[in-house]
Amino acid sequence: MSCYIACSRPDWSLADRIEKCVAAGHSDATVLRNAGYPIHYQTVRSQILECRHVIAIVTAEFIRHDLQLYELSYALDLGKRTTVVRHPSVELPPPFPARLGSLEWHQHPDILAQTVYQHIQDGVKGNLLEAVHAQFVL
Repeated sequence: MSCYIACSRPDWSLADRIEKCVAAGHSDATVLRNAGYPIHYQTVRSQILECRHVIAIVTAEFIRHDLQLYELSYALDLGKRTTVVRHPSVELPPPFPARLGSLEWHQHPDILAQTVYQHIQDGVKGNLLEAVHAQFVL
């Protein structure tokens, strides 16, 4: 499973924790994220296009940067499985959907990282069930 984490620099430690949880659960895990500036939009597009799941850590710092907003917007436009981890004090600006679902924020980063991982696992299990159901319907 490959994931892309969209986050701002202050949230890199949380992204590291999420990456460890995902990698521990999947031997084939690849977690990509922008490594800071300067970053090229083509690199971001390629990495998001190649991944199966996008995780966006939306904080006040995240919404201040066009690059992070672009990462989330591009993932949504592509229809990628997306997990939004949004700090409760932050709202995504228009044109993002007002009802874009997000995981409940937790102050303890290890618990939040586990919550993100569990959300991804639940999505993977849901895909497997859908695939099995589709086989029986055909």
